[in-house]
Amino acid sequence: MSRRRRRQIGIVGILACSYCLWPSAPGFAGPGRSDEAALDYVTEYSAEVAPEDKVSSKGEAWLDTLAILQQDRFNVHVRGLRQKDDSIDAYFVEKMHRLEIAGATLTINKETSTAIVDGNPSLLVDVYRDKSDGRLEVSVGISDGAPAEGIEAAEAPRPLREIPLQYRGKWAYSAHNCTAGEPTAILVIDSEGLHQAEGEMIAFGVLPKGSSRRTIFINARNSGGGGEWRSTEEFTLSPDGAVLETRTVRPDPSPVSRLFRCR
Repeated sequence: MSRRRRRQIGIVGILACSYCLWPSAPGFAGPGRSDEAALDYVTEYSAEVAPEDKVSSKGEAWLDTLAILQQDRFNVHVRGLRQKDDSIDAYFVEKMHRLEIAGATLTINKETSTAIVDGNPSLLVDVYRDKSDGRLEVSVGISDGAPAEGIEAAEAPRPLREIPLQYRGKWAYSAHNCTAGEPTAILVIDSEGLHQAEGEMIAFGVLPKGSSRRTIFINARNSGGGGEWRSTEEFTLSPDGAVLETRTVRPDPSPVSRLFRCR
């Protein structure tokens, strides 16, 4: 396969395991969105679900995932009941912010939801706000441990298990391709990776740069045209979420390419 051909098929192909310091971790699927660009990053934290998180202040058992997540933040911030993998976030310190969890949109797979209700897993929780209606969008997956806190957090970015919501959706090499009816020119990015008519990339690690996650590095296995390979890609999203700049970091560095979000 030519270098040019590989670039078209595997534009999101990602960090080879030989370069990778993170454990292999499949992404988790959640409900799709029609306009992931309309999200603002709010916060992220880790949570270890404990028996105390499954019981309300009145002693009633919680069987709802969002209710358990809300009780966890209440226990951490108000009652001081903090488990080993519970981290402190700045947003849910406020009571009004914790109340927002009950009405949030939840992105989670069935296995993780069941584990929260029936077990005591450690979680990674990413929180966004939908610009259109102001509701929180809470994305939850199984954690490998608590992220760094305080000043260390800025110097020790935590690997993610999925591609952030801002990057998901349909993309093309030009705005014209979005409506030209050429399926090979359309890329679809979801929580697990990138999919195209002639190939796909499955991510097994995503490393954000900075709290806004406007730049990420991704680990993935690429396939297409009868071949398989791995690479390191850097993605940078424009402030309005409409343009995605990509470049290959490893094994063969490339110039920056641009993708345009299809509306």
